[in-house]
Amino acid sequence: MCGSTELIKQDGVFVCQSCGCKYSVEEARKMMVEGTVEVTGTVKVDDTSKVDNYLDLSNTAYNAGNGQSAFDYANKALEIAPQNSQAWIAKMKAVEYLGTFGDLKLKEVVEAGKNAVTFADDSQKQDITFEVYNYEVTRALSLLKLATNKMSETADIENTFKRFSMISILTAGKNTANVDSKVVQLYDNVAQEAISLALMIPHEVLIDFPEISRIIGECAKQYQYVTDALIKRYAIYGAGLTDSALKVRKTLKSTLEKTCDNALKESEEKQKERNETYWQEHLAEKE
Repeated sequence: MCGSTELIKQDGVFVCQSCGCKYSVEEARKMMVEGTVEVTGTVKVDDTSKVDNYLDLSNTAYNAGNGQSAFDYANKALEIAPQNSQAWIAKMKAVEYLGTFGDLKLKEVVEAGKNAVTFADDSQKQDITFEVYNYEVTRALSLLKLATNKMSETADIENTFKRFSMISILTAGKNTANVDSKVVQLYDNVAQEAISLALMIPHEVLIDFPEISRIIGECAKQYQYVTDALIKRYAIYGAGLTDSALKVRKTLKSTLEKTCDNALKESEEKQKERNETYWQEHLAEKE
């Protein structure tokens, strides 16, 4: 079929190691003698081993911190099997290493995650749904912690303010703010994108998986830490957040908290309904 001569006998048939086409003993013998085999009907090529191999390579590269290789191998698997959920998960995770603070590529993360859930078999749907959205909310929390840590690293900006103060105390604050604006904007944007990622998780997922909802609650706390760190940073050179900016931040934190609380409440009610239904259907066991 493909011109390859590399055949290995497996389970009573000869399998081409290039395209996966299977030949009977008689067909293989005829091919060896004549060089060709006439095949009629539909030939199904099984590329499962290739896909599995690419996924193994992708996961190995990811664990080693080689995001580009992990991403490339995941794409190779998807070229063969575009509806393979595990390949989409591998791609989703690999994007983490390809993003930068200026471009976190969270849209690609969300898209790959959606595809992983969409193409999951019914038997794996619940596990894959949890894996995808648990990864996303954990990623959001990690980004918020990163933003907090970076905002809290103030040694450089303190020295900058001191140097400007030696030149002119009147302009030191403004000049320091100009220097610091890029850092503040960069990591504050990281925090904002992290919140957007957390809030994109479907509400029904939060109800089905209360552990994910609780991490949303942790994101709310961590966002407050980001704000606190920013306020302390601004205080070094006499700046501060406006009332409107504080109000926006308070609203975002409140939205995260309400998302968490509402989902946990509905999850508890849903579990209660399940329990009641179960005991109604198992009266003898209840007695």
